[in-house]
Amino acid sequence: MAKTAGGPGGDRQASSPARQISRGRHPEKDRTAIPVHRAGRCDARIAAYCERRHIDPLRYSMVNSGAQVFLVTQERTMSVSRRTLLATLVAAPLAAALPLAGAPAQARTAAQTVDVRGLGGVAVDSFNVRVLSVDLPTRTVQVERRGRQWRVTLPEEFGSLNALRRRDRLQINRVESALVSVDPAQRGARPDVAFSTARNDGMFGNLPARWVVRNVTVTARFTSFDAARGTVSYEGPEGARTVRVTDPAVVTALQRLKKGDMVRLSFTEATEFVLTPRN
Repeated sequence: MAKTAGGPGGDRQASSPARQISRGRHPEKDRTAIPVHRAGRCDARIAAYCERRHIDPLRYSMVNSGAQVFLVTQERTMSVSRRTLLATLVAAPLAAALPLAGAPAQARTAAQTVDVRGLGGVAVDSFNVRVLSVDLPTRTVQVERRGRQWRVTLPEEFGSLNALRRRDRLQINRVESALVSVDPAQRGARPDVAFSTARNDGMFGNLPARWVVRNVTVTARFTSFDAARGTVSYEGPEGARTVRVTDPAVVTALQRLKKGDMVRLSFTEATEFVLTPRN
């Protein structure tokens, strides 16, 4: 076993690099620190991580130790779990491949509008959900947001679900048509949502690539109908929502409803699902 000079009283056993790192010391402090962007195969992960955390990468070098990757400077040591870095590594090349590389995908979509037949330009609704469970055969994913849980069906365009895990995060970008129909729900019905594949027959114009069009039926509790604004409010599995109304027949049906009635609302939506790194 390698020995090193201790102090008065004899030799002591040399500390391992991992132990030195854990005490905040660089095991090779006499060498020039390697900038992160030159740190071998992990450069993309580290650089992206540093950018997200507002860290100056030129002040750090990378040291591997067991299950951790350490960003080391002589002033202090920062450890990063491999899982965090891998999530960043997955996201970085995807973001680089998109148009306007470097801009967050959510920021680009949030500023976008889609032309919807009968409504004109409609702003894209973007939000994030947390994955609770995945049913591979049906491609159904239980998600949660702000304490609310509901099911979504991920389309084939999303890709394989084999790598999707509990606690992963999905960004959902969507835009909805006007309400197509409203019907009373069955007795004892609970808030729920069902999807079926649809074809874009011109309902949505200038639709971005990889978006899918689906028919949606929401079982929800009717809240109110605003005739002046042409909107109906309801409490569904996601919580309080509104949808536009233009069809006179649907308006007539809504005027017969009372607050608290359970109803089935049908409309069409265009949606995109994006896997985002864990924070």
